[in-house]
Amino acid sequence: MLNIFLSKEEIYVPDVVGLSEVRAMAILDSIGLKNNIEYISYSEESTPFSVFSLHPRPYSKINKNRSVELVVYSDKEEIEVSDYVGLTVKEARKRIKSDRLLLDEIDLFYYYDDSDSPNIISRQYPNVGDKVLEGANISLWICSGKPPNEYVVPTVIGLTLNEAIKKIKISGFLIGEILYLEKDDFLENTVYEISHLSSNGYNIEVLEGMKYTVPIRLNITVTKYGE
Repeated sequence: MLNIFLSKEEIYVPDVVGLSEVRAMAILDSIGLKNNIEYISYSEESTPFSVFSLHPRPYSKINKNRSVELVVYSDKEEIEVSDYVGLTVKEARKRIKSDRLLLDEIDLFYYYDDSDSPNIISRQYPNVGDKVLEGANISLWICSGKPPNEYVVPTVIGLTLNEAIKKIKISGFLIGEILYLEKDDFLENTVYEISHLSSNGYNIEVLEGMKYTVPIRLNITVTKYGE
């Protein structure tokens, strides 16, 4: 028995964290280590089917032919889109997050209408029952009430891009181009200016509080730090 114990060959566990499942298994197999795999949920920060961790830990000294436990990220799952029509945006955000889908400010579309209920989602894309991959974006349409007699440019200078997009859309205006300006003395990703494209093709500054009879398309200039 003593001779058998002394003859056991010991090796160090290689570091395969971050490698693909196939590559990690090949490395372990090449040095005589068996492996068992446990899958965990998909992560946006990591590559699907890459190794998250292993046990025993890398560089541990173990007997050859022992099994190593690999924990591996799964790929995105296919999600069936829920029904968000009839909800408020706040309610929809919670449900969309629970469904492992995404909703960005750019995906919210506000409009005016006499017949639709205000502040309630009236339409969505993808549609109910459609199959999408986990992490896909959902677009929602929300009625802001009856059409106004005039459209007033909201106060957005100094806000973040997402905050500005939300206020501009709620005010009934359309979102144009997102432009970037190097400005080291301003906070990054801050709205520096809003403008619209004239019929002559020139970008004309739009002042906050200006009134329009139609909802024009507004371009947003956002600051960024220089290289």
